[in-house]
Amino acid sequence: MEILSANLPRVLALHPSHTAWPANILRVHVVFDCEMNPMAALASIRIETSDGEPLRSVLVDLPDGLWSPDGRILTLLFHPGRLKRGLRAHELLGKALQPGRAYRLVIGPGLTDIDGRDLSPTGPFVFEVGPPQDAPIDPFTWEVSELVPGGFAPLVVTTGTILDALSALGGLGVVSPAGGRHPVSVLVEGTKVILVPRFAWPDGARLRISPGLEDVCGNRVDHAFERPFG
Repeated sequence: MEILSANLPRVLALHPSHTAWPANILRVHVVFDCEMNPMAALASIRIETSDGEPLRSVLVDLPDGLWSPDGRILTLLFHPGRLKRGLRAHELLGKALQPGRAYRLVIGPGLTDIDGRDLSPTGPFVFEVGPPQDAPIDPFTWEVSELVPGGFAPLVVTTGTILDALSALGGLGVVSPAGGRHPVSVLVEGTKVILVPRFAWPDGARLRISPGLEDVCGNRVDHAFERPFG
């Protein structure tokens, strides 16, 4: 009996969704439509040059991967040793990604869901590398749309940088004047974050930013991922 590809597990999204990634990117999230088998996940994933040459020692070697509790989101970690200046891996191998070049994230055969079904053919995902994103997150530079009390129009936050999608889920929110969190869905699309209310916006609602909010390069509001030695 032939199994239709529509019944096979598939990749729903890749974060960041922006096709230009900063050269010092730290995390990428792959979202699947069902619970996946974590065993030997990274053996099926690689990053290549635009010519198809695999890059070595780019991703942190976690054989079973770093998965969300529901088994649907796989986080790929770029090796911090290739990002931070002054570390041995950086000095020996150089930067993992070079600005101005194009690369491919390949999710090959071998990944299966929890029921043993092979992943539907996927990708590759092509991205270009831009300048590093190495400054602390600065909310004062953001553009934030107006919250209209009683309305349902999404709150759109244009950050100018690419926030980490999982970090934004807990790191950004809307609170009422009493301090309670207003229920929202958080979507990260490139350099924009869209907060969609589940109920009408209350009077006096405002954007809340957690100090632990991170961008895709590990920078936070209070400090950059890479800080000077000494």
